[in-house]
Amino acid sequence: MNLTLGLHLIKSQDSEGKRVKNFCINAQGWILVVDSRERVLKSSWKASSSFPKIQGLSISPCILSIYDLNFPTQIRQVSSSATHLLLLDSANAIHTMTTSDAEKGLNVFSKLEPGAPCLDVVAGPSFSFAVLQNGGLLAWGCNDCGQLGLPASTKQQENPKLVPGLPGIVQATAGEKHSACLDQHGRVWTFGCGLHGQLGHGDASFSEPRLVDLFAHGIGHMRSNGTFEGCKKVAAGRAHTAVLTSTGEVYTFGENKYAQLGRPGSAYLPKALGLEDIFVDVAAGSRHTGFVSQDGSLFVCGALPWDDASCEGTFSVNFQQQPVQKHDDTFAFFPHPTRVRISQAQEEVPVRAVRCGGWNCVAQVEF
Repeated sequence: MNLTLGLHLIKSQDSEGKRVKNFCINAQGWILVVDSRERVLKSSWKASSSFPKIQGLSISPCILSIYDLNFPTQIRQVSSSATHLLLLDSANAIHTMTTSDAEKGLNVFSKLEPGAPCLDVVAGPSFSFAVLQNGGLLAWGCNDCGQLGLPASTKQQENPKLVPGLPGIVQATAGEKHSACLDQHGRVWTFGCGLHGQLGHGDASFSEPRLVDLFAHGIGHMRSNGTFEGCKKVAAGRAHTAVLTSTGEVYTFGENKYAQLGRPGSAYLPKALGLEDIFVDVAAGSRHTGFVSQDGSLFVCGALPWDDASCEGTFSVNFQQQPVQKHDDTFAFFPHPTRVRISQAQEEVPVRAVRCGGWNCVAQVEF
């Protein structure tokens, strides 16, 4: 197997037939999974005697196993960054814990009551969001660059606070110092640091949420009921942003030092990748981007940790194009979206979803 240490694989269900409902990966390479039992599961690089092992879920050679964290309540959503974890339980409470405590195997969670039903939680590097069912967005944490969407005079928000001026939000994503949201009409809003163009407004930075012009008017299609559908998903990397439209196109903008935009040059405004494939999922890491096409193919661009060593396993991972350059024999650079072929017994395995975090990427495979 040609092994890139930054690419991990998980199955869509474990050996007991319990399916993955949602999952994420953080900068440390932890994979957190919520399964159909609403258990929260965590990958581990070493054997653990503290938690029960989940069989048949991880197929990454570099991940030893995945464990049930035995969280006392049922979990609906999970998110993690380099600094902390967020869990949304079935009773609508948000539980947060530092990654340092999680690394020690401690279940030391703080509990937040959002005061309104939540759809999702988002853990940023030093800040957090909760997407409410009524379309509101709660924000808390560091706001030194306006990444919470709160007034610039608020440098730190201790408790969750409603972000003003955001109507009908259905998804949010957090970069290092910028944030992006998707509303119910498929429009994209951004705020925070825009130094590299990651807000889609040139190099401007701002704390009040603003619509990205292209995704407010020019992208999308009319539904049969006469309403407009624009974008389906937005993903924030460290200093770049990727947007998936309802027609399956991917647009990128922001920093491109590591080729994470999947096209040449910098981009202070959104631009389409121009690929013929129809895409159904997109994710952004610190310096890379992942895409999943309608036919189940995984594509990556940007920088990923790389190792040319052969690795035994039942699955093989091969890149359609080898990286054009390496940095200190540690990272591979893919300047264009490169197809990743994942196969078992020479049969290609379809990818259903992708998540990125830090230098890491995890693909959910179906077979």
